[in-house]
Amino acid sequence: MQPSPIERVRFLKSLAWLTACLTITVLLTGCGEATSGGGPSAFTPESLPASAGDDERARAIELLDKMQRTTFDSAFVQLQNYAFTRTVRTERRNGPAGPDAFRERTLTYTPDDGSAFRVESIRADSSGSFDASVLGRFAPSSDPDGIPTNLAAQAFPEEPPYLAERKREAFHYNVRSDTYEGVPVDVVVVQARNGDSGPEQSARFAELTLHHDTHQLLAAHTVYTERTLLYAQDTVFRILLRRAGGETWLPRETEFRALLDMILRDPLEIATRSTYSELTAS
Repeated sequence: MQPSPIERVRFLKSLAWLTACLTITVLLTGCGEATSGGGPSAFTPESLPASAGDDERARAIELLDKMQRTTFDSAFVQLQNYAFTRTVRTERRNGPAGPDAFRERTLTYTPDDGSAFRVESIRADSSGSFDASVLGRFAPSSDPDGIPTNLAAQAFPEEPPYLAERKREAFHYNVRSDTYEGVPVDVVVVQARNGDSGPEQSARFAELTLHHDTHQLLAAHTVYTERTLLYAQDTVFRILLRRAGGETWLPRETEFRALLDMILRDPLEIATRSTYSELTAS
């Protein structure tokens, strides 16, 4: 099974710390502790809603307090009962000119003995080299036997600060009504403020789509940052579910992006996107 996005980022962080320590040792007597915090992110959407009035803000916070994650957290587990096709594409970017390396594969998954999948690779394409870089760990595995990583458990690496009552003044809250997969939803948008304690927050943005009646989370787009003396990291998770009939929801599309600016290295961006199609109950 290929490493999860969180494991990949941890690997890159370890590399950044090692590189920095070797460098700083020349100037100082040791690595020391780096100051960590949030900061603006290049991944935050450019078009954001205006500051909400008191009523809208209160309604958005009320919906977040009612949010349920059972459907969201179980979506990937439900896949074990379905045959499906998954296309996964990983790109490496070194600037705004577009990807300088990519790997793409289309795989079919068929349930086998109830606890595993029979996996077949039906298409593969690539350009550039991942293996010559430490970021080769982001490329799709050459062994297709691994099952899709449960990103639902990683989209919220820890309890987001915007859910904590004591940190709410650091964020703007908006909400709008919409329709998603044929059901009425409430879309809550959270963004860190530019003033007060907003700039120091690691959670920069979240768009959370909640079923209007059950308050179940059906889609999430989150942006996190981390800033230290040794590296800067921006991370994006985007997970969209699709309705598979009744109360069953399955992954439709997932995306993970990471931008890492390490000391003595050029900034590097990696993106992995998966789409799920042709889902058939087994």
